[in-house]
Amino acid sequence: MFFSSRAKGAVLALLCAGLFGMTQAGAEPVVIELREEAYANGDSVRLGDVANFPGNTIPRLEDVEITSMPSPGNAKRIDGALIEARLRNAGLEHGDFRLGGARSVRVTALHLEVSALMIRDDLRKFIEENMPWDSEEATIDVDAPSRDFAVRDGDIQIVWSVSPQYDYVGRGSFRGEIMVDGEHEHTVVVRADIESFAPVVVASADISRGDTIGQSDISVQRHPRTSLGGDFFEDPSQVVGQSARSTLRRGAVITSRQVQARQVVRRNHMVQVETRAGNLIVRGMGRAKEHGRVGDRIILENPGSGEEFMGIVREDGTVLVE
Repeated sequence: MFFSSRAKGAVLALLCAGLFGMTQAGAEPVVIELREEAYANGDSVRLGDVANFPGNTIPRLEDVEITSMPSPGNAKRIDGALIEARLRNAGLEHGDFRLGGARSVRVTALHLEVSALMIRDDLRKFIEENMPWDSEEATIDVDAPSRDFAVRDGDIQIVWSVSPQYDYVGRGSFRGEIMVDGEHEHTVVVRADIESFAPVVVASADISRGDTIGQSDISVQRHPRTSLGGDFFEDPSQVVGQSARSTLRRGAVITSRQVQARQVVRRNHMVQVETRAGNLIVRGMGRAKEHGRVGDRIILENPGSGEEFMGIVREDGTVLVE
């Protein structure tokens, strides 16, 4: 419970009013029995936290502030002499109360424990919700912190953050702010290893340089992204029909640097040429002035006039003149 200066003045007035009533009636002193052990919460220890008041006639006596609260999970010993001094500061005379019970009170701050395992599990949940991979396509290994944390009683939340450069692959550090009722209590740094697995196209048999890759030459396997880099194929259709730039061994991940469109036009060979004029398709023949792969733009020669023109090599070996 917290008091403003006005509220504390009102409590003091009530205490004095109670004393006046006792003096007028010749009442016996109020017995204040100190406990040997007590537990408290808040920002300060009050008389009601450490004592019992059998037959108390003084209003709000339990609200008298004694000392500051120890840190969560820790304890401090409060002597009876300090409690007596606080009561006199509040306006009570020596004859108005009598301290009994223990000579001192050991006060422990009420607290909640945020264990290392709780922190680890909370970070794992954060990673699963924020990484770009499906949790079924990844493995997550989170280091547990080296110790537990004691925090004051309240609503606990851990707010996690990570470097924007971290792409949730490999080892990374995560910063956690342990909050209680929206206020910062502790900071913890936890490291985690994340491995994601991607479907990649691999050679299912040895493929010689220059060979055209067929469907039976490849398969799809799952590989860890940390060993892949960014250059790989996930869709087999992107590889079928391509030509191997170099010999590919069985089980090797196929990259874009290892394949190229297959050569379908040879230099000095006659090829069919096709052009369109509206809905009209005109076909003829031309002499290739250079080798051509699917999608290449090559130079051709009209065999009758010797005039040169350009066209795009298509899958079937014809050249489209646009």
